[in-house]
Amino acid sequence: MGNVDSNFPGEVEVPPAGVTKPPTPGPRPGSRENPVRFQGQDYWKIRNQLLRDERLFEDPNFPAGEESLGPLMKTGVEWIRATDLFRHPQFFVESISITDICQGELGDCWFLAAMSSLTLDENFFTYVVPSDQSFQKMYAGIFRFRFWQYGKWVEVVVDDRLPTKNRRLIFTSSSSRNELWSALLEKAYAKVYGSYSSLSGGNVSVAMADFTGGIAVSFNLSSTPPDFLWLLVKRALTKQTLASCAIEATSQQDLEKDNGLGLLKAHAYAITEADTVRQGTSTIKLLRLRNPWGHKEYTGPWSDRSPLWNSVSDQEKAGLKLKIKDDGEFWMPANIFCENFTGIELCSLQPLCQHSTTCVWAITSHEGKWMAGISAGGTPNEDTFWTNPQFRLTLFEKDDDAGDDKLSCTIAVDLMQKYRRQKDKTDYHYIAFYIYEVSKSKIISYTE
Repeated sequence: MGNVDSNFPGEVEVPPAGVTKPPTPGPRPGSRENPVRFQGQDYWKIRNQLLRDERLFEDPNFPAGEESLGPLMKTGVEWIRATDLFRHPQFFVESISITDICQGELGDCWFLAAMSSLTLDENFFTYVVPSDQSFQKMYAGIFRFRFWQYGKWVEVVVDDRLPTKNRRLIFTSSSSRNELWSALLEKAYAKVYGSYSSLSGGNVSVAMADFTGGIAVSFNLSSTPPDFLWLLVKRALTKQTLASCAIEATSQQDLEKDNGLGLLKAHAYAITEADTVRQGTSTIKLLRLRNPWGHKEYTGPWSDRSPLWNSVSDQEKAGLKLKIKDDGEFWMPANIFCENFTGIELCSLQPLCQHSTTCVWAITSHEGKWMAGISAGGTPNEDTFWTNPQFRLTLFEKDDDAGDDKLSCTIAVDLMQKYRRQKDKTDYHYIAFYIYEVSKSKIISYTE
């Protein structure tokens, strides 16, 4: 039978005799429309079977026990199903908010900072955390989440048995105690990487990429002018970009140590907004940050309880959504930000185009290995350098003149290592790449 032409309802298009139309291809596996089922677990099939059997899901691939915790915690942990832990558990309470994320005993502030940024973009958030999940409707103890892993989207299922001590969640929780999307999202991420322990310590950009499939860029703030930094962040946040920042610690003793202004060293913060406030005839450029702990805030000029806010109208404070509350969220001036923070990370799905809202990436990925004696050629000063993996890239358009602020051909290169954060350890190798501009008779090579 032919296909119905939507322009002429009721009429059927019939192919000529002997001609068979090829089937319309579906979305490729691993695309946003067709994520790969992580470890082969199909959410819909499992849930429907559980509902028929009137049972609740117990995940055999991430069991409630020491194996899933990892070596961080071995004693005193009790895994309790959400419906047994709370009288009225909720997946969401009202709307999503960054206050839904409060760090527990696990050192995964890098992941939670990225999660805080994720809540600011409804499109990203509702894809990673599908909103059609509930503890009331069609509940079977199974929940699903989506992450980008090495070029593919994967859908991960977990049960709702959560690690507790004294009947309280020991890892991520919400300021609304019975709200559980953030705790379950953390559990799904721990499952992807092998255990909760494997999430202890990391880079915010890794989680940002896992939430978006975007490309992360890091900036050192040692010589960045505050006005440029503020404008960069302002533009980034309007272009579907997640942003975070941190203060480098120079010793083990400095880890999460207060720097004197309420800011913690070696601790990841989400940057959630860039705006301005009037002070007399001056305009102060501000950045809004959030501590994933859900408390412990900056205490300097323009902090929540700074007397400088007394000169600002209630209307302007409402526009900035200023909250005089120890909820981990605060404003600070761009110049003080640059004086204290040492680096920021941005993760975007599209370039920061000033004059266009239709920027499009054409994405190509390659996989390769450095193998000793075969394709591990070492650094450029070694004779074997040429044996490193090489990939040719041809730019079919030329950049516009240097005086033109519109570039017609721009590339971004992102290099990642697979499976280095697994089974309670993070073991990244030193890698790098080089890009060469060469004539048509040569090649462009990326090497590590």
